Amino acid sequence: MTDGGVIEPVLSVAAATEKLLLDALYRQYQQGRLGAAVIRHVPLGLAYKQKGFRADQKQGAENTIRYIDALVLFKDKRWAVEVKVSKADLKRELETPAKSVLWRAHTNAFYFLVPPEMVDHATEVIPPGSGILTLDPDSGGTVIVRRAKTNREPVELPEEMWRRLAARLGQLQSGIEPKPRRKRRTRRKTTRRRR
Repeated sequence: MTDGGVIEPVLSVAAATEKLLLDALYRQYQQGRLGAAVIRHVPLGLAYKQKGFRADQKQGAENTIRYIDALVLFKDKRWAVEVKVSKADLKRELETPAKSVLWRAHTNAFYFLVPPEMVDHATEVIPPGSGILTLDPDSGGTVIVRRAKTNREPVELPEEMWRRLAARLGQLQSGIEPKPRRKRRTRRKTTRRRR
C-alpha cells in the first residue's frame, strides 16, 4: 500500500523478474546508443478462425499465434527475445520448440534472456544457434553471454503482424487502454429440466 491509501498490484516473483529483464533489454537497445526499437509481447501466426482450425485442436498446433516476449528491430536486422525466469519454464520451452522455430525463421537471431543466476544452466541446456542474454548489474542493461547464429535471409514478417502492432501503438498514443487478451471460454453443458 502507498502513503495515499492506494493499493498497488503485487507481481509474482516470476512476473517481477520478467519485467526487470524486459526493462533492462529496453534500456540497453532502445534508450542506449544502438537506437533500436524494442516491442514487447509480439504475436506471429494465424488464429484458429483465420485458418479454420477445429475446436478440438490444441493451441500448440502449427500456424497458430505465437507470442514472443520482445522483438528488437535494428536498422538492418531483427532479433526475437524470449524471457525465461526459471529452469522449469526454460525446460518447457525447449521441449516444445514450435515458437522458437517459427520466430527463428522470421528474424536474424533468436535469444533467450535469463536472470544472472540461470546463466550457467542456460548455457548447458540451450542448444547451439540460440543466443543467451542476461542482466548487466553494472549498466542496468543486458549483456550477450552467447551470440546467436545469424539467419542472413529471414522470412518477411506478415502484414497482419504489422497491422496488430500499429493498432496497439495507436491505442497507446491515444491513451486508450489496450484490450487484454481474452481467455478462451469453455461451454458448460447444461441440462434442461423436463416439466
